[in-house]
Amino acid sequence: MTLDFSLTQEQTAIRQLAHEFAEKEIRPVAAHHDETEEFPYEVVKKAHRLGLTPAAFLPEEYGGQGLDFLTELILNEELHWGCAGIAVCIQSMALAMAGIRASGTEEQKKRWLPEFTNPDKLVIGGLGLTEPDSGSDALAMKTRATRTGADGGVGDVCPARTAGVGVDADRRAGGGGPVRVPGHR
Repeated sequence: MTLDFSLTQEQTAIRQLAHEFAEKEIRPVAAHHDETEEFPYEVVKKAHRLGLTPAAFLPEEYGGQGLDFLTELILNEELHWGCAGIAVCIQSMALAMAGIRASGTEEQKKRWLPEFTNPDKLVIGGLGLTEPDSGSDALAMKTRATRTGADGGVGDVCPARTAGVGVDADRRAGGGGPVRVPGHR
């Protein structure tokens, strides 16, 4: 029995799309984002609209395309050819999705995973895994979410500091979004 290492037509098409995207959208702005350390929001948004984010690899039942692991590797190789830093930003939502997929209830998966798949609405998820006193030792972290209010919403998430950004996670109370933490980049 011989092994066939050729790509499928779909994989070839995705590889070509990702390569063209890296060449036309990532490479021209890579140096700027490296120098300024700005998040490449517009590039990530374009990649999302084209289906070049981890949302494409979610199962179809959650709104994804159900693409396989090899296809994901092929896609990532081409995006990283454009710029590893920007490719990591494009792929960053995978951290949030992985947590939901691995630990979420079926109800949570059905509620939150489709949020990542709408091509017209970019949702950037994240994972807080570092603090000033713990580094990347997850067991030493001191950040805790505190339930406040009658609806059980999360009111305070402190002292989350990742890359100089603190996060207020209360979406229902109108909070939300990154805020600068004084004294941190």
